[in-house]
Amino acid sequence: MFRLIRTMISLAFVGGLVWLAFTVQLGRKSFAEHVDSIGRTRAAQDLFEGARDTVNPALEEAKERVLGEYVEAPTHISPSLSVSGMTGTPGITNGRTPRGVSESAGSTASAPASRQ
Repeated sequence: MFRLIRTMISLAFVGGLVWLAFTVQLGRKSFAEHVDSIGRTRAAQDLFEGARDTVNPALEEAKERVLGEYVEAPTHISPSLSVSGMTGTPGITNGRTPRGVSESAGSTASAPASRQ
């Protein structure tokens, strides 16, 4: 119970600080507006660029370690590798041609097949 009360007080305190940062004027601007204008200066942009140049190689190395070799996933399934039904095995069509696919050309038909 004490933990919940402490968490609620902490959230209220942080919320109050954020509210103050955006609403209380320090001269002509609020604290958040001052930080934003400092971040737009050329010196700050150079600092950000230098930090990116340092951090990005480390992030790429960490990503390579975690994910391993890059493997591209297929973006489409060709008609010959279609799945028949929700419980079928991929790549096996059970002798049926999917709706809208011409058996000889392997392309989609312009109009759906009519039922009789």
